[in-house]
Amino acid sequence: MSLEVWREFKGEFEKVGAFSDGEPSARAFSYDEGYLERTNAVPLAPWLSLTSRPYGPHDYASLFDGMVPEGPMRGELCARHRVDRSDYLGLLELLSDECIGALMFRSPEAPPSEPGYRQLTAEDAEAFRRDETAFLVGAVEASRLSLSGAQGKTGLFLPQETDPAEAALACWAVPLGAAPSTHVVKVAGSEHPTLAENEWLCLEVARRCGLSVARACLPTAFPGAVAVQRFDRTWATGRSTPLRLHQLDFCQALRLSSYLKYEERPDTCYARYVGEVVRKQSANALADTVEFAGRALVNYLLGNCDAHLKNHAFLYSEDWQSKRLAPAYDVVSTTVLGYDRRLAMDIGDHRVIDEVTPDDLGLLAGDVRLPVRRMKAVAESIAREGRRALDEFSSGEGPLAETASAILADAGPRIAVLERFTKI
Repeated sequence: MSLEVWREFKGEFEKVGAFSDGEPSARAFSYDEGYLERTNAVPLAPWLSLTSRPYGPHDYASLFDGMVPEGPMRGELCARHRVDRSDYLGLLELLSDECIGALMFRSPEAPPSEPGYRQLTAEDAEAFRRDETAFLVGAVEASRLSLSGAQGKTGLFLPQETDPAEAALACWAVPLGAAPSTHVVKVAGSEHPTLAENEWLCLEVARRCGLSVARACLPTAFPGAVAVQRFDRTWATGRSTPLRLHQLDFCQALRLSSYLKYEERPDTCYARYVGEVVRKQSANALADTVEFAGRALVNYLLGNCDAHLKNHAFLYSEDWQSKRLAPAYDVVSTTVLGYDRRLAMDIGDHRVIDEVTPDDLGLLAGDVRLPVRRMKAVAESIAREGRRALDEFSSGEGPLAETASAILADAGPRIAVLERFTKI
């Protein structure tokens, strides 16, 4: 065995299993016999049942490949370490200590890395100003951290009682070894300098619409960045660092490869698939169905065409015995940024956001098996509160107000569709 899988369970690390040696395309994963004997053992994913039988890449690929970075971050890391882009296990071995959720990866030949933190310095601030992407890649390498997604991001630590919006640079720290991070810091590139304001604003609008969202702020220590508190970390009494919580995004939950996160084929219905997996696996299926429907409508209102399957997830309880829909995250108005106006998931019979009709919202209700009357109530609240929040933010000054004004102008026709839906 060459790569071991561990989990953090209530603050303790337990070996879950390991991969066999060999070519990446032929390595088998097996649960550890000691783990199988534990009374608290839980499958890493519903389809990877607890058995001594080894699983092949076809069985586990959607789980583990979904845990590594995508896009430019993945390309940069693979180039630096001469790892093939398709070798996600090789990347997990490099970025093994701080992944999404509660899993960690270790080589049995290498001793476990000691946890710790390195406070950021003025030199870090200068490096950040010179080249945000290089700084983030360096922080990722130092912390051996793996975060999926295509946007430049890294995980940093902040003590529990510190306000991330006002925290000085020296309050932030890079996790080292097995030390957990508390926040994901994402940087806007030169192409879209107000992307941070866009994401913070959209999350705040979603929160005001009554949705469960990840906590976020625009930190003064990182101009042009948004800091999002990790919902897969939780603080426990008497601990100076947070505990890790297991999670599965909906590509993983549906056993789909990351490249299938966008709905492209006409014979699929991702909203229906999500509705089914929520009904079967959520500890509160009705509440999470209403929540997911609300998110679909908020993303529609805001013009977020990038709300793909990997931007929705299940979050496990501390004892791994139940799971609920994780808070909303990565909510951005992509339409005002000039991106493709095709939705990541169809609404009713339409994929292009400007072609969605009130009837499509009724079809969406049917896809997730929510009574149309309930969907109309959700739509009415979101149209009202979404407009109110955007009106408030657009009345101010600066990049935030400008972003809110642009989103509100773009969202006008969609708000009208939501309002017409409530009246049919």
